[in-house]
Amino acid sequence: MAQENIRTIDEILKNTTILVETIASEIIHSTSKIYASYPPGEISSSLFNFEDDSFLKEFTDNFDSIKKVLKKEFSKLPYDREDEILILANLLAEIKEYEMAIEIYSRLANTNPDNQFAWANLMSVYILLGKHKEAMDCYLNLRPEFIEHSNNEKKDPTSDAYRVLNISTAYPLPKSLRSLTRRAQTSTELKQQFETELRELYTNKDFVNGQEALVNDNSDEAFILFSSVVLKQPDSHVLLFFTGKAALEGQHYLIAEEYFKKALQIKNDIPEYWNELADCFFAQHKNEQAIKAIKTALTLDPACLECWTLSGSAIATIESMGEYEYFVKQIQLMSSAEAIVRFVTGLVSKKKYENALEILQIGVSKFPEDIDILENLALVYERMGRVDEAIGIYEELLMSGKGVQKYLQKITSILTVLHDDKRLVRILKMVSSYLPWDETTLWNKIGDLLMRAKDYL
Repeated sequence: MAQENIRTIDEILKNTTILVETIASEIIHSTSKIYASYPPGEISSSLFNFEDDSFLKEFTDNFDSIKKVLKKEFSKLPYDREDEILILANLLAEIKEYEMAIEIYSRLANTNPDNQFAWANLMSVYILLGKHKEAMDCYLNLRPEFIEHSNNEKKDPTSDAYRVLNISTAYPLPKSLRSLTRRAQTSTELKQQFETELRELYTNKDFVNGQEALVNDNSDEAFILFSSVVLKQPDSHVLLFFTGKAALEGQHYLIAEEYFKKALQIKNDIPEYWNELADCFFAQHKNEQAIKAIKTALTLDPACLECWTLSGSAIATIESMGEYEYFVKQIQLMSSAEAIVRFVTGLVSKKKYENALEILQIGVSKFPEDIDILENLALVYERMGRVDEAIGIYEELLMSGKGVQKYLQKITSILTVLHDDKRLVRILKMVSSYLPWDETTLWNKIGDLLMRAKDYL
């Protein structure tokens, strides 16, 4: 998508509604779970389970500009968008901008006095700042059942559903469309198109229930629900895609093929659509059409994870069709280590270890420090009986100081089978030379292993 479609920070800051929407959307798309509130009276843990810190870094890098706009425009924020405003206030509390968080929580609570999350978080911030009178005022606005439920959560940390903020209906992000959403992050136009269509679909109860059924492996139920929505919205390519996906998972391949083709007639630049069509073709032994569909998908997004997962699992067919070299060349140009790992995982599952080794060697040359690639390389060496090379990689990973217990266990398992106590002792002594003394569990493990090997530090 053209560069001019990318919305800059300056453009976002011109409109407070767009600013709030952008922050909420970016957070939702980069987290696995968002909590609406702290347990009343506490600020003891993060409200956001960030899958990576890229958004948080970008936000803090631009915070001076954002702060200036927010302070100037507090009264103009869209307080009717309660979830988005709550996320903004929670983010400010997260980065310890408490005064700004207080301002927004207060305005949000005054706009809707029944917003328990706003009162609870406002109370928690006041307690943290030692403003106990103000905290008590907030406490008196909390319903007894809200407090009681939160107290139960403290006793049972897994009971957090009450405070998990679910606004997927506002900013849905189906994992089945991961490549599309990744590309949408760099294009305002594409993002708006995608989210507008999904928001409209999520207002339909049958579509929401269909998504839930699909997640719960009730594919036939999902198909029936999606089909009922298609009658009303026959031109929604997203809806047609999910209807086809439900049919595919229910092994109704001809029906699935029909829906995927309909989706592609409307929008043919989404790699997942082509990939699912390829999967459907493979299931019907239409192998030539399947490979053509995968190639089309990879042309659209060379790092499409779903495409590489399917390609790995279909390696036998790909080789029999004389197409393997095409995929090797794509790997040589690959910019995603994760895509390489996806391909290798499929190869390993089919016991194609020579192929996997070839791909991983390319991966190591491109991403020499990628942990997943190195771990998979060690695994392939193990499967090929080349245990010395596998142990060598695990030793390198041990030296990084990360995942010591995991790699130590790998090495121990191999050397125990080989009865190579001498080498095991050498490695254990090497690990003990840099292991911090507070790693009690690991020290105990090392001690046990050394005792078993009849040697001592």
